[in-house]
Amino acid sequence: NTFDRALVRVMARDGGNEGVERVASRGSVDGADAGDAVGAEVRRRNPQEDARDEAKGKQCVAWERAGPVRAGSSKDVQWDGVDAGRSPAGKRGREGGVEDPEKAEETVKLVGSMSHGIQYVYDLDSKDESNNRMRGLPWSSGLPGRGSKDADEEVDYGTLDLLLKARVMAEGDSASTSEDVDGRLGPSQVKIDHNSSSGDLLWDPTRLKIESRSNFSSARANACVYKGKWMYEVTLGNCGIQQIGWATIDCPFTFEEGVGDAPDSYAYDGKRVRKWNVSCHSYGQTWATGDVIGCCIDLERGEISFLRNGESLGVAFTDVRRAREGLAYFPAFSLSQGEKAELNFGGRSFLYPVPGFRPLQGPATEQAAQADYLLGCLRRLMQLSPIAHDHSSLLPINFAYQAFDASDVVLSCGLVAKHLWPLLRMDYVVSTVFVPFLLSMLSPLEDLSNVPYFANMFFPVLEEFETVEVVGKLFDSLASLYKTSPFTSTVGCTPPGYRYLKLALDLMRIPGVFAAWKAWPSFYSQFELFLTQKQPNPNDLATLLPEVWWPGADCKFSSEDAMKMQSKNIKKALETIEGVQFEMCMELLIYMPESERTIFEDFVLWLLQKNKGANRNVPPPNLSDPTVLNSVFFVLLRLLHCHLRTESNSADAMGRFPASIFVSDLSKELDLPRLGGTLAHVEREHPLECIQQLHVEIGPGTAHSESGSATHSLRKHPLDLQVKPVRQASFLSPQQLTWLFDVSLLLYHLSVADAFKAANTQNQAKLHFLSQLEDTERRMQRLDMKSGEMLAHLKEARKRFRKEVIESTRACCWSRIYLFRQQKQCAMYCLSNYACRLLLSLSEGKCSGSSDEGEKLFSYVPEYYVDSMVDAFHALRRAEPAFAGAKVLARHGLADAISFLVKHFADKRILNPDVRDGLLQSISVLLQYKEYHASFEENQEAREHMIPSLLVAFQERFWIPISNILVHLCRGRGFATKCSKGRDFQSKVFQKNTA
Repeated sequence: NTFDRALVRVMARDGGNEGVERVASRGSVDGADAGDAVGAEVRRRNPQEDARDEAKGKQCVAWERAGPVRAGSSKDVQWDGVDAGRSPAGKRGREGGVEDPEKAEETVKLVGSMSHGIQYVYDLDSKDESNNRMRGLPWSSGLPGRGSKDADEEVDYGTLDLLLKARVMAEGDSASTSEDVDGRLGPSQVKIDHNSSSGDLLWDPTRLKIESRSNFSSARANACVYKGKWMYEVTLGNCGIQQIGWATIDCPFTFEEGVGDAPDSYAYDGKRVRKWNVSCHSYGQTWATGDVIGCCIDLERGEISFLRNGESLGVAFTDVRRAREGLAYFPAFSLSQGEKAELNFGGRSFLYPVPGFRPLQGPATEQAAQADYLLGCLRRLMQLSPIAHDHSSLLPINFAYQAFDASDVVLSCGLVAKHLWPLLRMDYVVSTVFVPFLLSMLSPLEDLSNVPYFANMFFPVLEEFETVEVVGKLFDSLASLYKTSPFTSTVGCTPPGYRYLKLALDLMRIPGVFAAWKAWPSFYSQFELFLTQKQPNPNDLATLLPEVWWPGADCKFSSEDAMKMQSKNIKKALETIEGVQFEMCMELLIYMPESERTIFEDFVLWLLQKNKGANRNVPPPNLSDPTVLNSVFFVLLRLLHCHLRTESNSADAMGRFPASIFVSDLSKELDLPRLGGTLAHVEREHPLECIQQLHVEIGPGTAHSESGSATHSLRKHPLDLQVKPVRQASFLSPQQLTWLFDVSLLLYHLSVADAFKAANTQNQAKLHFLSQLEDTERRMQRLDMKSGEMLAHLKEARKRFRKEVIESTRACCWSRIYLFRQQKQCAMYCLSNYACRLLLSLSEGKCSGSSDEGEKLFSYVPEYYVDSMVDAFHALRRAEPAFAGAKVLARHGLADAISFLVKHFADKRILNPDVRDGLLQSISVLLQYKEYHASFEENQEAREHMIPSLLVAFQERFWIPISNILVHLCRGRGFATKCSKGRDFQSKVFQKNTA
């Protein structure tokens, strides 16, 4: 049988003596002759190997349990069970690992309780006939059954190693297939053919990840198909214009033409929702970043179809030309500027395989079967380990066998790891076998996860470089699986991607695993993927929110309670995801390397350098997903929230702001403009030699200096939610806190502001379509029933507007949950208010130096401080629903914002006119609302400085906004503004100042 043949091959390869040849000639391993032959081979093993094996056994005695300890580098890793860096215990005793091989004289013995369960661990006592036949071999007496031998029964390690090797080989032979692969041409490993590309494409060393750096870039794979059913998958790095599909070698690739633009080339574009074959037609769904697009070609029927996240989009093309000499189809793809994609031709397991369709690259099924068997051995070994008996509620115990001791576990695990590690270097094996194996060990209760016990048993027996590679491959697979998990289900308030995040977090909390991952070259890139948040498209939102309600909606078709329940489930699911992401960031924050900065600070610095120029008109290549920057921003808000509240930071660590932040290495590298111009210009015109020693004194704010009426309501309003202090934030120094504050404003400027602007656009679209729907319904009610043609036209318009209202309502609901949760709004307002008070203190020269130095320091402030402060305030003002009204904000920091606006919209120290114009536009917008209008009248700075400053700015060509403001204050409305009841905001206070 399979095992017999595998055992003969193993013995012939490792020994090659006459006994083995005699066994092979008889065709089976059977009877005494076979036993003598194999036994002779075991006895004739290399003496050096016996000595090395004995040393392994002696090293394993030193395994003692120890508590988890944080480490500075992977060379000093203290595992929960084994010191894997300094002690040779737990290593597999490779060459050079034994200090004195001459002392190794006796054969390695698997003694004690291990002999009673060895057949169970290695699955050698099953009812399978091939395994039972092994018991007839003379040398199999050293592999006792259930407790049938004494405690000191000897088992030869070399025999067990050969037996395990044969079993592993037999598992691979059983899984191998002799399937005919006719219909395909090209190398076995499929990747991008760089010789076929056009435009400017950037790819990684594997040639499976691509990014376009020109207006239109195209490429094809290095393999093609001419008959049969085939498929490959594309993971979208972003959701712009891409044409993905199949093309022949004759399809021309130029800067204007690509896949689908010529005969015999077929493509799908989810951005424009079109299919392309010379001409284009409507097809498919809108795609989103992180979607997995399956591309299938059936050359038996002549059809091409596509899938989005496993959902079939239907047959896109029929009558595809085939069965012609020289006609074969390559996977092909065309990308516009900045678009990214990752290709999978079968090197990894397909996320959404289609029955009957084969991958272009043959899967490693044999290796996957071997790894599955070896991981099963480790699972059974855990059931007999001391861990299982110490924690009986965590691991299932097989009471038919006595528990192993610690040295037995290490020795057995090392034997399995010897054969398992080469398999875990393969992406296909990791994604198909290793990840599901670890997921099966997760528990809904955090303290009952079996992942730490497996990791502390398996990884210490690997060499350091082996651990780094296996851990790197594992996290790469987890990050890819999480990023591509669609947010379309909230069953139990846990979206599909949660389990991958949870497994990554459990692994990060194991010191040795985290140290190995940190040593992996792609550590930051992989960690970044765990911070993405897949954004649903309209089809996904329809699945998440099947019930849609809005004020005035027909109760027959929608329910307010149902939509609230659905929104509540989405909110809980998002909070679950964000909670795990926050904990992962905190693991980076508490891991103390040898450098002064934490790993989290290094990661944030790397992220900012990578996304330099993200808000340019033509952004640079290789930018992060915007949701990554959003996630880091909200993590920082959660860290800083308790320090940013106005009543706390006057005496808090953030009460003094170091001016050195403005000239830090990061600030110089990004080279962002300052209020006084470029940094070089500011340093030349306003030199400050002692800027590294200066500190800005930040006061408590205007609202707290007036009367006690402002402070007594703090604890009764949403502005001061019950904020739980973050434990990890207490370890941060004042310098680190202010650096994180600076970074949070920069992240808002680079990405988060765009997310809030998009949410506001969605809300405006919703209001527009709702107005159109209501107007259409009123017209239908007034219309005479005899006007059949007009009525039919209005019904069609009502149907179209209702669809738009439903889609925009769903999009607004998602934005409200994702961006405008009450805790986030409160923290954002505290951030904006702190930035405002910092800018006021800088403007007034409140620093530790002289007043002249304080005034100069204002010119060093980056422009994004002002932009982020103002934009965050307006984003919160436009929020639906707002977390606090203008009357509440008037008592909690609004006065500071108004003071800054009226004092600086005409400030000559701000050189960029666009910044000053933004401040002026803010005043114009706020004065259109009665509540804010009253706050301007009550503000001392506004009463004294606003009108004179407006008149001065009028001479600097800000004519239209200033005229609008003046007329609004004097007449009660601006130019061409319809005066409605209750909207007459003319101000006697400012009329008097104007006069």
